[in-house]
Amino acid sequence: MLKKYPVFLLLTLSGIFAKAQDVRKLSENIFSKTLLNGLEVLVVEDHSVPLVTLDITFKAGAINQTRVDQGLFGLYGAMMLRGNKDYVTAGDFGYRAGALGILGGNRVTSEENTTYYFTLPKENFADGLKYMNSAVRFPPA
Repeated sequence: MLKKYPVFLLLTLSGIFAKAQDVRKLSENIFSKTLLNGLEVLVVEDHSVPLVTLDITFKAGAINQTRVDQGLFGLYGAMMLRGNKDYVTAGDFGYRAGALGILGGNRVTSEENTTYYFTLPKENFADGLKYMNSAVRFPPA
């Protein structure tokens, strides 16, 4: 069974980040880098299976919710599951997930965080990043 790591962004292809400057090596196979915009990138390298799990976690959970941002978690859900500028409808979004070989996606909400993740074959890693990028940055119209 593949373990899921709730972190800001989980990438199992760490070679790209391992050579960059300002990367903290947390153990033999775990690397971390905080970008200028505050996004923390965590890479866990594991070559025992040919899969990649991409994960994004928002520091937004019940403990952080106020009257002003009620419904924010629903917006995150819409962004991740209902289409975006590249995949206009939920059907387009789902079709692309199937084409990438995504082995299911999931959402976990706790008191402090809301996490979205999916697993796909490692050869689709770059396209999986583009898929998640569209979902996170460009909400449905």
